[in-house]
Amino acid sequence: MKKIPIFMLLVAISSFATDLNERGYIRAMYLGAKDTAASAIGGSIGIAPSLGNFKSEIDFFTVAPFGAKEDAVSKLFSYDKSGYSILGVAALGYQKDGLSISIGRQKVTTPLIDMDDGRIVPNLYEGVSLKYDIDEKTRVEAYYLTRMSGFWSQIYGGEDMGHFVSMSKAAGYGDIVSNAAVWSVGATHKSQNSKLTGFAYHSPNLIDLLYAEYQTSFAINKDSSLEFSLQGTKQNANGTLKNYLNDRDKTLNQDYLAAKLGGIYKELSVYAAAAKVSDGKGRLDKNMMNVWAGIPQYTVFNEHVMKSFDTDGAKLYKGCIGYKFTHAIEATASYIYVDALKSKGVADTGVAEFVLSTKDKNFSLNAVLLLRNDNNENKSTMLKSTIEYRF
Repeated sequence: MKKIPIFMLLVAISSFATDLNERGYIRAMYLGAKDTAASAIGGSIGIAPSLGNFKSEIDFFTVAPFGAKEDAVSKLFSYDKSGYSILGVAALGYQKDGLSISIGRQKVTTPLIDMDDGRIVPNLYEGVSLKYDIDEKTRVEAYYLTRMSGFWSQIYGGEDMGHFVSMSKAAGYGDIVSNAAVWSVGATHKSQNSKLTGFAYHSPNLIDLLYAEYQTSFAINKDSSLEFSLQGTKQNANGTLKNYLNDRDKTLNQDYLAAKLGGIYKELSVYAAAAKVSDGKGRLDKNMMNVWAGIPQYTVFNEHVMKSFDTDGAKLYKGCIGYKFTHAIEATASYIYVDALKSKGVADTGVAEFVLSTKDKNFSLNAVLLLRNDNNENKSTMLKSTIEYRF
């Protein structure tokens, strides 16, 4: 990316804009488990000035862990105990008649490439995005993303989350394919009671991903409704990485298919979901379903995603019940059960999650308790709390 010309244009638009549209947030978090606990505070401050149809965005992010005695614990929020600051968003854009184009560092929200804003600083991306609303029901999107930063690049690639690295390095295959980017196209169509979404992702010499989802709902009466949805993902390596894995009798081929049925009655909501993951026959190199921070699967939690379990060939189940005490206060209780493939000799896993949260226009607070049991062979507890103010 040519950073200097883009930054000069950002400064120029900011100079002539009549409104800077200041924005930001302050967030504090705590994550604690047995013999491990970490806290951090941070947030962002930025502006989004515009000049006619030309738009720009600039956001600085920072995070400061505290109370952590080891760098390994600090990695929940930062690469080490010193924390980091980053110019995470620096984009120039154009908007007119349903068309939106953005070039530079930006936030991206798609099913399999996403911000996953579950820490202090979200996952951020560098590249080009295009969105076009054909009409009020149909949107098409296209992306060319070269680099990313954030928590997930550390999980898969061991990279410093405060630096932008190539999409292949973030995926943990930078030593095989050093600078792979990702192309993506997608579309969403909404009708009165349904929604259809499809996305394709192609990273040359790295990986191909497909995503599809269908959602529908209908009202029973004024107080209650039913919802049903289907979801599927498909992935496989290509080019250089595929040849590398084939030589080692490994693969990245993996499919996920899930269904979800739910209902709402006044302030009460419930749903149940079931999923099946394809069997790699012992050849799966790694679970890549959440590699670029996309976590859309029905059978996961924010802190227990597909990578948290041995899901190769597994069946997964999830149930959830929630209740809104007021428009701002809600409690939920959920449970995931992972029925592992017996031939692998892996223990089945159950995870219970309890959440109490409150949220208004500017303020939010939540507390999350997670209880994990690996077939009574290993038990763990995690407590997570977040407080945030947005402006």
